[in-house]
Order: sequence, then structure tokens, then C-alpha cells
Amino acid sequence: MGSGPAALLAHGAGGGIAANFGGLIPLLAEWHTVIGPDFPGDDTPLELDALADALVAEADAVGAEQFTIVGYSLGTAVAVRAAARHPERVRRLALTAGFDRPDNRTRLNTDLWQYALAAGDRALFARIVLLAGFSADFVNARSPEQLSEALAQTAAIIPGGTAARAALIGTIDITADLPRIAVPTLVIGLTGGRGCGPRRRWGGGS
Repeated sequence: MGSGPAALLAHGAGGGIAANFGGLIPLLAEWHTVIGPDFPGDDTPLELDALADALVAEADAVGAEQFTIVGYSLGTAVAVRAAARHPERVRRLALTAGFDRPDNRTRLNTDLWQYALAAGDRALFARIVLLAGFSADFVNARSPEQLSEALAQTAAIIPGGTAARAALIGTIDITADLPRIAVPTLVIGLTGGRGCGPRRRWGGGS
């Protein structure tokens, strides 16, 4: 952890801080105090407001009065809600693979996640993740051995709480929050994955 301005990380539904930000953390830590809490690891139903407040509470725990929030996928909605609920605390936002509310494709994808997890079928879940989360070029470029290895690795590292996070995605709507975001905001869309494609409705600062 660095000693500069605080950077608060918010990860995606199917991963954790290490999985989603592992390669970025050493770079951020050169200039920032990095705060990276994982979302709850059980399948107790989640609420977006509670996740956003819990994220800010992690900054409180280390004495960070203001911070930048870096969000990925589900974490982008958590970041935006945190900025809307605690505008005096958030200095900047950096949002990747975000959505304001789930479209039909996202709902269908997270429905499949919940079905596979409820059935205890980790192999099916891994296949859904590779189809939705990676580009066709990436998946098709894998050899049979590499594909089998990727599926096995994905099935082995499904974090606790994934089903609850998938269910939460279906309830998210932050469209009313976006006009209230006045801090500088970097939005990075994805074109290869099929889980959350680029969206046009993102607002916020420049």
C-alpha cells in the first residue's frame, strides 16, 4: 500500500479484488494508498446502497477522507452510487465495463449464472463465463488443451457470493445517479466481451 491519495477499488460480480485488479494494484500503489475490499462472500441478498456505503466505510477505516474509486463491471454501479451518496468524499471515478441498468443480454447472462450455481454445476458456469466474458477471437484462438485449462481454472476459482451478486445486477438502475456525478470521470467500454457491451447513457464529469 502506498502513501499517496487514496484509490478505492470496486470489483465485478464474478471476481474479487485480486482477480480483477491484481495486475493494476502494484502500479496504483506507487502513487496511491490502495484500498481493496472484497464484496461479501456469502449468498445473503445484496443491496446497492449497502454495498456503496460499505465501500466508503473501508476508506473510513484507514482514515481516507477523499478518494478516487476505480470500478469494474458491477463495481462501476457501486462506484457511481457511492459518489451519488457521498459526493463530498469522491474526487474522481474510473469505470470499466460498466452499465447503468442491465439490458436483456446482461439479464439473460446473469440468469444463467444463477441457474448454474444453484445446480452446483461449476463446469457449466465456467463455460457461460468464457462465452460471455471473452471475445470470440480470444476463445477461438485457444488450443483444446488451453481451453480445457481455462475452463478448469475458472470453475476452480468461483468466489463465494457470486450468485447474490448476479441477482443484484438484475435490480440495478443508476440512471438517476448519473446526472448528479460532477467529478472527473473516465469511462472505458468493452467491445469483445458479451456480458456488458458499450452503453450510450453514461454521464458524469469529463
